[in-house]
Amino acid sequence: RVRSPLELLLAVWLAEWLLPKPAQTLLEIQLITTALSWMLGGAVVVQTIDALASDEVLGGRMVSNASESATLRLRSLRLVGRAVVVIGLILAMTIRLVGRGTIHSWVWSTCWISGIPLFAVLVRWWQPLIYERVGLVRKKTWFDTWVLGHQQGAASFFAAAAASVVLFARGIAHVVKTRVLTFDATRRALAYLFRRGLSKKAEDISQVTSAPLSPALHVALGPETHSTEVVESIADEQLDDIIHRIDAPGGGVFAVVGERGSGKTMLLGRIAETSEAIVQVRCRGDGLAGLTAAVNASLDLPPETPLAEAAEALASRSEDSALLIDDAHHLILPMMGGLADFDRVLDVARSHSDKCTWVFALDEVIWTFFERARGARPLFDEVIHLVPWSEGAIVRLLTHRTEEHGLSPNFGQLVADGATDMSPEERAEAVARIEASYYRLLWDYAGGNPGVALHFWRACLGLDEAGKVVVRLFDAPTTEALEQLPDDAVFVLRAVVQLGVASESNIAKATSLRATTVADALRHGLACGYLEKNDGHYCVTWNWFRAITRFLSRRHLITSSV
Repeated sequence: RVRSPLELLLAVWLAEWLLPKPAQTLLEIQLITTALSWMLGGAVVVQTIDALASDEVLGGRMVSNASESATLRLRSLRLVGRAVVVIGLILAMTIRLVGRGTIHSWVWSTCWISGIPLFAVLVRWWQPLIYERVGLVRKKTWFDTWVLGHQQGAASFFAAAAASVVLFARGIAHVVKTRVLTFDATRRALAYLFRRGLSKKAEDISQVTSAPLSPALHVALGPETHSTEVVESIADEQLDDIIHRIDAPGGGVFAVVGERGSGKTMLLGRIAETSEAIVQVRCRGDGLAGLTAAVNASLDLPPETPLAEAAEALASRSEDSALLIDDAHHLILPMMGGLADFDRVLDVARSHSDKCTWVFALDEVIWTFFERARGARPLFDEVIHLVPWSEGAIVRLLTHRTEEHGLSPNFGQLVADGATDMSPEERAEAVARIEASYYRLLWDYAGGNPGVALHFWRACLGLDEAGKVVVRLFDAPTTEALEQLPDDAVFVLRAVVQLGVASESNIAKATSLRATTVADALRHGLACGYLEKNDGHYCVTWNWFRAITRFLSRRHLITSSV
């Protein structure tokens, strides 16, 4: 609808511009151009406002007679638009003909009076819908009650006129609120206020005894388990970018960088599913020898085959072959000489990247160390940084994961006990607001990290006496205890974060601390729940991951994007 008058308006301006200079100065041409510009410009503005208003209505609350409202809205906009065009055209013509003289001053000073009958006509047209909109308000104020009590009689017109102004102001406030909520800073501020509100009302919120989830369900809801279906997120665009690079002629060496839990493994898995010529392996902390063995096993080669020969065999299989190396940061030790294994792998990758694409997935903490030591270019053709997920993507992930296991969490427990005078509809609205704010709180605390969000989501769930899933108060660890740690223990924590999965000997090498000091710090970390130990290797627990990374970032011991 906007395109047709806009094209005509551009055609008029183009025709005027193409005229010879003497013709452009003719009064007749100027008057015609002015008249057409005002009429077509008014049509463009009216259709644009109507289209924007239609989007707001469709994206917001639905009304019973949306079609009638849309027709009346366009009719009203056209009436106002014609009035503005007539007045504007008169003013423009007087300027062209006689300049800013008496006629121009008289029209400008009296044109505002035309707004009174115009407003009266609009109120009369909208009067039935105005009363309907006021009637749909659930929490009616004294003003709404007064308006609904004067639908008939002499005062009905004035009640409708006053209500129209109030409804218009409410609509503008709703649009502004909707637009403001699109900013991350606003949503983070709301999440902070919601968290403070929960803390203040903790004593008023009924603390129903809830049992923990079963171990199997706890694991199924956590970041250790991949979703059965792909959840739409910003990673989809980055996935398409990587696949496009793999499909392009020739090969290359690329790095995918993101913090723990950001979805690197899931991303590489989705890439590997696109072609049988793509091989995915994972570094498990056993160095270059372990990576070589994993590559040989994936290619059905003898275990003793050198990595260079394995790379040659992979490149000869297909033109669009690729090798995806997950957790490649395990090849890097943050110490002098700690880049030796990774440098050897990079040498092989660059030597065999003419036909084969190499993709390395690295943790962003150790990536900072590598980038400062070696630089990203020209070692890598492109570095793709995984960006934090949006609030909507985190909400979709959490709701999909719970629905996947047939769970329907109840947020009603978070409604304060003092709110006993609520009607069922008001309580349902309160629960819906708490649910939206709770998801926003998880997104904000996780910093857009899907792994962290999944962990704290499952940590907030419990089973009531009836066996139903309920949502409990959000309880994240604070950094007060971390602030009291001695420097040696802090350096050990940093080494564990950098290494991802760290052995005690590697931690001692990375920190240059005595073995007994490292052992004491690790034992304290296990006792406090900061660390967990699996197969002789240490890593930061999901519960403390965000608190520790933010603590280390504030101490300028690591560089984090969150």
